[in-house]
Amino acid sequence: MNLIADSGGTKTLWTDGKNIFSTNGIHPYFHSETEILQILKDFFQKEKDILNVNDITKIQFYGAGCGIETQDFMQNTFSKFFKNIIISKNIPQIEIQPDTLGVARALLGNDAGIVGILGTGANMCVYDGTNITSHDTSTGFILGDEGSGAFLGKILIADFLKETLPRDLKEIFIKKYPDMDRKNLLDNIYKKPQANKFLASFALFFGENITHFYIQNTLENSFSSFLKYYQKKYDISPHTPLHFVGSIAFYFQNNLKKSAKNMYLSIGNVLQNPIEGFLNR
Repeated sequence: MNLIADSGGTKTLWTDGKNIFSTNGIHPYFHSETEILQILKDFFQKEKDILNVNDITKIQFYGAGCGIETQDFMQNTFSKFFKNIIISKNIPQIEIQPDTLGVARALLGNDAGIVGILGTGANMCVYDGTNITSHDTSTGFILGDEGSGAFLGKILIADFLKETLPRDLKEIFIKKYPDMDRKNLLDNIYKKPQANKFLASFALFFGENITHFYIQNTLENSFSSFLKYYQKKYDISPHTPLHFVGSIAFYFQNNLKKSAKNMYLSIGNVLQNPIEGFLNR
């Protein structure tokens, strides 16, 4: 049985081709070998009626932080849990790859194309049907990540604190987040960890107020900035469809498509989670 995973720092989604399972995130920079092994143990204990570790013959793990510098650590850790999997140098039965490659394979399979990620963060890469041939090094939500959940949240909170948010929307914001005064907002952004996830959590506010002109303008301007950057970087032609994955791309795809259409670009497949692309394959 082949087990495929798409993982971030907070959540990992797994599939055996028929079912989707969820565990805590597995990230080589944030989790030790002991922590990863415990997550795997808890996973198989929870799903023991469906999955048996002894039936797993191949692992494809696509994860954040799983670049070449961490792949040996992850492979060695996984081999300690999946003891029945034989590791071959020519045919790796425990395959550890970056999340971008998983996204490309989920969206396009063996077809070449351009793939974008719009979730908490943002990125885009070129895929030749087998490997990523060109990708961008993210500068994060402070210096970049236009169109991402964190970027949208940053704009919203900045306008709220600067008192440039439309009055009616400001009243809705205060009613929804009564504890989010200036101090709490700034503490969460500048003093507490994972400010990007905190800011991205306000994407829900965008969805709940989607018809407001401010929300529409902010979404489309952010997506336009994202698309303009990568259109120039990858010399994207109007005839090349752009495929996307991520909650922001999925839930706001109408705005994304509008921004793309204004730039004579087209949007192809859009998935909320990469793991959906591996079902029934």
